[in-house]
Amino acid sequence: MSVDVEVAASLARSELSGLPHELLDRVLGRSVDFHVRAGGALVTTGRTDVFCYLLVSGLIRSYLISSAGRQVTLRYSRPGSLLGVATLFASGTAPAGLQAVTDARVLSLNPETLRALARSDVRVSHALLTELSDRAITYMNAIGDAVFSSLHDRVLSHLCDIATFGQRDSELSARISQQELADQVGTVREVVVRILRELRSAGLVRTERDRIVLLDSAREHAQGSGTDRRIGLDWNRSS
Repeated sequence: MSVDVEVAASLARSELSGLPHELLDRVLGRSVDFHVRAGGALVTTGRTDVFCYLLVSGLIRSYLISSAGRQVTLRYSRPGSLLGVATLFASGTAPAGLQAVTDARVLSLNPETLRALARSDVRVSHALLTELSDRAITYMNAIGDAVFSSLHDRVLSHLCDIATFGQRDSELSARISQQELADQVGTVREVVVRILRELRSAGLVRTERDRIVLLDSAREHAQGSGTDRRIGLDWNRSS
């Protein structure tokens, strides 16, 4: 396939970046390029087929959902992330779903091509193993965060992880509804409303009609509490 600037940038951020061009061309062979709108499902929970996606642009969340409909976010993925690598080598259903938090562009890599190359070329298998190792550690951190962190810290960490700097100002803000935030931290809307009120009183956030602004003290609080180390926060500046 032809690689445009956006795909090239995501590949440079991915674990595939160390592959030589001729091998990378084989990895990308028979791949399919598509877009997912914000809020759309990329993968539903319980999916049984094999898949592997390269996130080209946008933000994707991995989540679990209970039989009662409660959700909890495990991880946010950004451009360069490889999604679904575990399904290439594991049997059974994929317990986690994937949902676009923002409009996203995704490259669907051919599973049979990837599995064949992983068997025949140690450079490909090493890249996939590195991705799987990173995911395993991230999910272990997510379990620790869910068990040991307070709901206040979890709400703040999710806000930090999805927040971006505005194009017209330097404020860090998250455009998310209270119900969406409740889904992502695994609680109910009423609890999120109370926590946001308390975070606002503590001078950590400012709530507006269509966004939640994180003040400088929120970033300092997240870094001081170790939230940034557990979930791997970064501060994204929109282009």
